[in-house]
Amino acid sequence: FNRKVLKGTTYYDNFYSVLKVPTLPGLNLVAGFESSTGRYPSSETRTTADGIAFAGVEMPIGGQLVFDARRNALRQAQLLPQMAQAEQQKVANKLWLEAIKTYLSWQLAHFARTVQRDGLVLAQQRYQWVTARAAVGEIAAIDTLEAYLEVQRRYLLALEADVDYAVAGNTLANFMWTPDGQPLDLPPGWVPEPFPAGQALDVPAAEDLA
Repeated sequence: FNRKVLKGTTYYDNFYSVLKVPTLPGLNLVAGFESSTGRYPSSETRTTADGIAFAGVEMPIGGQLVFDARRNALRQAQLLPQMAQAEQQKVANKLWLEAIKTYLSWQLAHFARTVQRDGLVLAQQRYQWVTARAAVGEIAAIDTLEAYLEVQRRYLLALEADVDYAVAGNTLANFMWTPDGQPLDLPPGWVPEPFPAGQALDVPAAEDLA
C-alpha cells in the first residue's frame, strides 16, 4: 500500500496484494488484487476505481534454489502427521526431564533446610551450655556473646533455607494438575521422597502426559 497526499490532493493511492501457493510440480498458484487511483497515478499501474482482481499460474525461472526450498517446506508439511508422534514424544521427554530436575531441586532444598534447622538447634544448645559455664566462672562472659551471635547467624540461615524450600515447592507445583486441567498446590506438610538408589526411571509416553 502506498499513498501520496499533498495539500489535500491525493496524487496516487496504490494497493497491491498477492497470494502465492507453491505446489510440488514446480508451479505457483497466484491470486491477487491491485488498485491504483488518484490525480497523478503512474500510467503503468493505473486502474479503474474498482481495481483489478487476477489469478493464474506462475513458473519461476532462474530461481530453482528458492523454489526447491519451497517444495521442501511443502513436503515437510505433508509429512507432519507422521512426524507428529515423534515431536510429541520429544516434547514429553523434555517436560519429564524438567519435572525431574525440579523435583531434585525440591529434594535438595528440603535437605538444606533440615541441615540448617539442625544447625540452629545445635547453636542454641551450645549457647545455653556456654551461658551456664560463664555463670559459674569457668569461661569469660565475652564467650556468651560469640555464642549468641552464632545463634543469630544460624537463625538467618534457617530462614533463608525455609524461603528456598518454599520457592522450590511452588516451582514443583507448576507440574501438578488435576485430570481436568486445574492447577494444584503442594499439600501442607508434604516432603520429598528420595528416589530409590540404583533404580532407573521409567519415561512416560507422550499420550500418558496428555
